[in-house]
Amino acid sequence: MSRARAWTVATITAAGAAATAVVFGWAGPAVEEACGEPALDTRFLWSAADAEALVAACGDAGLEAYRTLAVLDLAFPALLGAMLVAWTLALSPGLSRRAQTLLVSPAIVGVLADYVEALGIWAVLNGATPSESWAVAVATVATPVKLTADAVALGVVVALLGRWAWRAIRARQPASSSPS
Repeated sequence: MSRARAWTVATITAAGAAATAVVFGWAGPAVEEACGEPALDTRFLWSAADAEALVAACGDAGLEAYRTLAVLDLAFPALLGAMLVAWTLALSPGLSRRAQTLLVSPAIVGVLADYVEALGIWAVLNGATPSESWAVAVATVATPVKLTADAVALGVVVALLGRWAWRAIRARQPASSSPS
C-alpha cells in the first residue's frame, strides 16, 4: 500500500472511529437514559408502535437528546461507509475492478439504508404519527437491511485482513527445497 493510500485509510479510520465513539459512547446512551429505552436506529427491528411508545416515553428532554443523535447520524453513515470502503479497497489491490465493486457493495447498501432509516426517524422526531407515516414504514425495513449490510461489509474487511495476514505469513516462510 502506498504511503498516500495508507494516510488516507488512517485518516478515514480515525474520523470513523471518532464518530462511532460520539454516537455510541455519548449520544446513543443519552437517548436511552432520557427515554428509558434505546434509540430506534440501534435496534435490529422496530415498528411504528415501538416509535409511538418511545416518543411517549421520551418527553421533551428525551426528544431533544434524540434530535442530537439524529443530527450526528447525518454524518455517521457516510463516515462508516467510507471507512469500510477504504479498508476494502486497500486490502484488495490485486483484485479486478469488478471484484472490488462487488466487495464494497454491502458498505454502500448499508450507507443508503441508514439514510432511508434516518428519514423515518426525522419524521417521528418532527411529529409524524408513526402508524400513518410512509417514511416510518420504510425506515422499519431499512434498519435490518442497514445492520445486515454493515455486518457483511465488516465481514468482508475481516476476511480481506485474514487474506493479507495469510499472504504475509507465507511470504516470510523460506521456500522448501524439493528432494532430488
